[in-house]
Amino acid sequence: MTNPLARPWVGVVLPSLAARGVAVDALAAAPVVGGAREAAERSHAYWGAGARHVVVGFADGDWRAQVDVPAEARALLG
Repeated sequence: MTNPLARPWVGVVLPSLAARGVAVDALAAAPVVGGAREAAERSHAYWGAGARHVVVGFADGDWRAQVDVPAEARALLG
């Protein structure tokens, strides 16, 4: 899997986030890698840290094969 932080859009997004006070160094740990259980665990951790919205995107591969993972993660969270 390609490192999501190596994508061309990162040069635009990271400075924008930094200008808003986001600790961009911490973003290296932000991508969720794995299946529904890993996504649910990470989402639960984000919720515990105060996040109330999550934006989902698919970095590599066939998005059609990955689109069910967030729904499965949501179902695991109850």
